[in-house]
Amino acid sequence: MKQIQIDNLYTAGGFINLPAVLALGYKYTIIISLRGGGKTYGALQEMIDSSSRFMYFRRNDRSMKMCIHPDFHLYKELNEARGWDIAPRYDREIGIGKFIQDGDVAGYVANLSTFASIRSIGNVRALGIRWLIFDEFIPQPDEVRRYDLYEAWSHAEETLIRNTEIDGYEVRRLLMANSDTIRGDIVAGYRIGDAYMMMQESGIEALEYSPDMLLLRPGCAELAAKKADTALYRVTAGSDFADVALHANFLIEDRPHIKRKNLQEYKAIAAINGVCIYRHKSRPEWYVSEKISGKPKIYKSGEIDKARYMRENLSIWTAHLKNHIYYESLQAQTQFFKIYDI
Repeated sequence: MKQIQIDNLYTAGGFINLPAVLALGYKYTIIISLRGGGKTYGALQEMIDSSSRFMYFRRNDRSMKMCIHPDFHLYKELNEARGWDIAPRYDREIGIGKFIQDGDVAGYVANLSTFASIRSIGNVRALGIRWLIFDEFIPQPDEVRRYDLYEAWSHAEETLIRNTEIDGYEVRRLLMANSDTIRGDIVAGYRIGDAYMMMQESGIEALEYSPDMLLLRPGCAELAAKKADTALYRVTAGSDFADVALHANFLIEDRPHIKRKNLQEYKAIAAINGVCIYRHKSRPEWYVSEKISGKPKIYKSGEIDKARYMRENLSIWTAHLKNHIYYESLQAQTQFFKIYDI
């Protein structure tokens, strides 16, 4: 990982300068920022300006259909600003939306779950797609978890891209969100939670997580100051809602309990879902780590083993309720929480 500096990260109005960000050429660009920072607007504008056909994903069917509703569709504001005439269409037979410009498909819109189990359809090269965009990829904490977003997203990538990249056909990914939590399937799958936590605590706006992946957490200070002086944020000033919406500050659960411990002070009890759970040798304290040391009981990932783990380790859940558990990292905490679907 390395911090990078992006010239012209913001537009003259203080919004995120998506053309400057995407021009860096990363295969994966992941952006978490304040609400109304210009992520979606800028991305969809750049798709048209660069003549790049795209597939745009949302987490569920209702939000996908809102994106292509005549009254609320994604290009409605851009049409007015740029003098475009991009119109939404919906194919009821297959449940896929389209944006049509001058009689041609500018982009597709889909519910991610549509691709969670589909195999062997026309790939991105056949469809002329150059971008896969997943908007609002972090669910809100109170949302019902219906399927694993990371697995569904990965399946969608494989289904659409297949072997085209091997043959030199470039497809890039853009993931965007604003959320009051940094936990979630995508975050855990890419193992980027701890990196984003470090970015928040260090004030880092851009981080090259790998040669293929760029993480962004733009502060948008100028825009945030303007939004803070509007009615909504004057009456909600100081609330968690305002902090997340204006500054994209994640509410990191049990932050004081995320710290590295000396494994020699603990005894390994159980290993499941990519983590090992340890009990302290002399005090009522537990520790969750991705490292497996000692001889814990190993539980597989299936539902039967998960039920067996639950039945045999009630004391671990009790320790969680009493706030007696420490975590090696945010990733370890996320993996532990997924065991209990929390």
